[in-house]
Amino acid sequence: PRAGQITLHADVSGHGWFTTVSNIPNGWDKRQKTQEVQVKGVTLFEVYPGTIDLLKMDIEGMEVAVLKSIKNQLSRIKNIVVELHPVDGRLPKEIIPMLRAAGYEVEVRVEGQSVSEWTKVGELAIVTAVRRDKVES
Repeated sequence: PRAGQITLHADVSGHGWFTTVSNIPNGWDKRQKTQEVQVKGVTLFEVYPGTIDLLKMDIEGMEVAVLKSIKNQLSRIKNIVVELHPVDGRLPKEIIPMLRAAGYEVEVRVEGQSVSEWTKVGELAIVTAVRRDKVES
């Protein structure tokens, strides 16, 4: 979520048909065998400095770090879809309030069903955030 040299943890479990890379050793669920890899990091707005219509994140546990790093830039993003991973058995408590405070209408879904008590969710969820106001350019 920042520019410069960063350490990621690449899955070396040997599944063959998929792999993941995360900023979390042993993956978000702590079950993967990972190896450190040094990479050059760039920020979202270095890659694309304009207004974003849709930001979709499926980033294996790094959602909180990325969303916090762009908190002051959320006004430039119209819609967000996030695969949100639980941390210590619960969804990260700061993400939904942060998105709502930034002007988004937020929905949390688990296995396709809308969830009203997101604070009680302890499994993978899909979060959609839709901004109804004008997006900054």
